Amino acid sequence: MSLCRTLWSEEDWQKDAERLLIVEEWGVWPSGEHPPLFMKLRSAFGEARPMIEAPGHLCRKDDADDGLSFLILCALFLWDCTLYKDGGGMVFVSHDEYGVVVEPLEDDMSRLRSRLQHLNVL
Repeated sequence: MSLCRTLWSEEDWQKDAERLLIVEEWGVWPSGEHPPLFMKLRSAFGEARPMIEAPGHLCRKDDADDGLSFLILCALFLWDCTLYKDGGGMVFVSHDEYGVVVEPLEDDMSRLRSRLQHLNVL
């Protein structure tokens, strides 16, 4: 959960920023997931379509905590997802328990590196 919070990093959001979380693959490890929980979270935001039809979740700064909840569940369930940030940053989390972080500027990467070192991830 701490790693998801660090990757989400609300402090980097600009005033009217948005983030897009796209769930790309699920069901790889069925014993480690509980889709009804994820679907309840989606339905709380008015999304009734199945994930195969609408795998994306647009998060605005006002609902950042809710967007973080989507990312946490994807990580807990070991689902592949990509988080696209305003400004060009991107985070990919894999069902194979690895992730990829792309930050557009060295300053941004330095901030992320510092946060990850604090978590003893690096």
